[in-house]
Amino acid sequence: MDAAPPAKPGLDRLAHLEHLSSRLIDKSWREFMAPYLAEFVGTFLLTLTYLCNASAGDPTWAITSNAFMMMLTMYAFGHISAGNMNPCISLAMWLARRYTFYTALAYCFWQVAGAAAAAFLYYRFAVAEVDLGPKPGFGWMEVMIVE
Repeated sequence: MDAAPPAKPGLDRLAHLEHLSSRLIDKSWREFMAPYLAEFVGTFLLTLTYLCNASAGDPTWAITSNAFMMMLTMYAFGHISAGNMNPCISLAMWLARRYTFYTALAYCFWQVAGAAAAAFLYYRFAVAEVDLGPKPGFGWMEVMIVE
């Protein structure tokens, strides 16, 4: 019998790790959770960027920074989850019959969870507070209508 050529040590170890990871996490589970985790991470990054820019006090580059973070999340996660990153967009996709009710609900849940995690992280470690309420001259009703 011919013996197989010896495998390179690094490749053998990598194949073993891939085998273990495929046994630990079923691929169907990873494929199922990928869009929701993409929405979580994308919304987390966007919210953290907005909070950091709001606390900086200098609006000169805040808009550019927010736009670049939005672009980054769209390029990074758009092919995985369509890159909604906002519960209002997920709701609009459900109303347009692009998503089922349960898919839109799951997207909204993970987006709110990502935003809450970013807010928790920011308020846990930040030194400045951010006023996120309506601007002077506007109330919460106007905010809700616009949103």
